[in-house]
Amino acid sequence: MINGRNIIKLVTLFLTFNFIVSCSSGGSASGDSKILVITDIHFDPYNSCGTSPTPEAQACVANLIRESNPASWHFNSGDANSFGEETNYAFLSEGLNNLKKLAITGQVDKIFVTGDLLSHNFPAQFESYVPNGSAAERTTLAINTMNYVMYQISQAVPERKMYYVFGNNDTDNADYAYPSQDFMTRITSTLAPYMANPESFSSTFAGGGYYIMPLNASTDVIGLNFNPLTVENSGNNQDLLIAESQLIWLKEQLATERKLNKHVIILQHEPFGMNLFNIIESKTPVYNLVTELQNEYLELYKQYNNLINNYYYGHYHMEDIQIGSNIFAFSTLGFSVDYYNNPGFKILSLNSLGQLQNYTTFYSQYESNNLLEWSELYQLNSTYNITPANYVSYFQTVIQPESSNVGWNRYVSNYSGNNYLVTANRIPIVAPSSWQVYYCGINYLAINAFNSCLQQ
Repeated sequence: MINGRNIIKLVTLFLTFNFIVSCSSGGSASGDSKILVITDIHFDPYNSCGTSPTPEAQACVANLIRESNPASWHFNSGDANSFGEETNYAFLSEGLNNLKKLAITGQVDKIFVTGDLLSHNFPAQFESYVPNGSAAERTTLAINTMNYVMYQISQAVPERKMYYVFGNNDTDNADYAYPSQDFMTRITSTLAPYMANPESFSSTFAGGGYYIMPLNASTDVIGLNFNPLTVENSGNNQDLLIAESQLIWLKEQLATERKLNKHVIILQHEPFGMNLFNIIESKTPVYNLVTELQNEYLELYKQYNNLINNYYYGHYHMEDIQIGSNIFAFSTLGFSVDYYNNPGFKILSLNSLGQLQNYTTFYSQYESNNLLEWSELYQLNSTYNITPANYVSYFQTVIQPESSNVGWNRYVSNYSGNNYLVTANRIPIVAPSSWQVYYCGINYLAINAFNSCLQQ
């Protein structure tokens, strides 16, 4: 017989069970986080001063070199940059201002910035806008510009600590080239106040552009500098030494994290695997990273994939997904539209162990209207009808590049922000013949396996 006391016990058990289930599935348990992920902003201070190096524009850039306080930077208001161009002041300002509302409603409490704050060819443009400028002035402008972008993000989403990693354009030297030591020293002190743990960040960043900082009591974030691993730097001994030193450091950190029974999230700018865009366009290099070094890093990820939750990257400007060392990894839409992608960003839902529970990608249909009105593009779980338990298996086996595969059609649609096959400038990057390349890029990170996939 069920009496009143037993009914109370059953109700208590039911409520307790539901609370545990909600926590394990990414509910609102204490310790959960909402993370804003933003990448590839590519802010162009030159274009913001003037679309050509007129005397007025040159004077504007000279002032940016002298003024280190980002709050004192001012640009003449104008139209946002066109689709396919680098980010100018009006674009950055409007985009971040509109992002602010979603960050509040989405309860964002931390920010991941996965690289490329500076515009492409930033050092090369310097010569046009600063005639007879010195290397020291170029370094100062790069530092001041990166500070300005971080400041603008911090103003849009205030009092949220950040986790930033170098992009291949974030340098005072040529794109991909390792920055000068003066840059490394000064950018470390400049960025540290924005970081989740300035002391931890500063202790290693100046020496190689990497760090470890806590996300919460159970999880740490490791930010890596993959620029020295890129094929573009394969002939530079300094870059190779930095990449190898970082690998030794990473081994030590992961061994310590395992002893402490902690979880890890890894941030990196460049993804593993093949350079998909170059392969599609028959360009070189066909690898993103030096093969031997990539293999060493991937092997380390494999050894510790029970504690590495995910790795997040940028670089492609697209909704790219990758399975490396049995770890679910992804990029997000670039904030910039210079790759003819609609702009966007993500908000992640992580549980108290830093494990991904879901994400929502937001975008703006910028190609159609040149307005930065953010709306939801898709949610990971509902779009693919998956759960955290089968993220890896779904993208390893279920999704297939076939017209009848619902998941694949959604991947194609979302890849460039619901903008594929719209603009002629993007061919062949999104031509129908390209999609087998993108599919093989999800799982096959070595050249032989990748080519075998293409031949199937």
